Amino acid sequence: MEYKSVLDIFQQGIGWVGLLILSPMLFCFSYVLMQYLINRFFPVTKITIEHIHDGVVQSTTEIDLCSKDPIIKQLDNLSKRKKSNCAM
Repeated sequence: MEYKSVLDIFQQGIGWVGLLILSPMLFCFSYVLMQYLINRFFPVTKITIEHIHDGVVQSTTEIDLCSKDPIIKQLDNLSKRKKSNCAM
């Protein structure tokens, strides 16, 4: 066995070990990159909140993220509407 072939085997082994050590970091990096690209080209504009009690959906609320009103104000308006509907 030549000296050069032993070094090649050692270098190849070090390369595989390095790849195994770096693979979780590369996986996380690729996951973050894909989430960024998906959210960049297909942004989320509405969020649906479901109130679930004992496995049954009690109510659903939809919030518009493109609205000029802040989210807190949207939730306050929705809660006021629900209270006025219950009073009738």
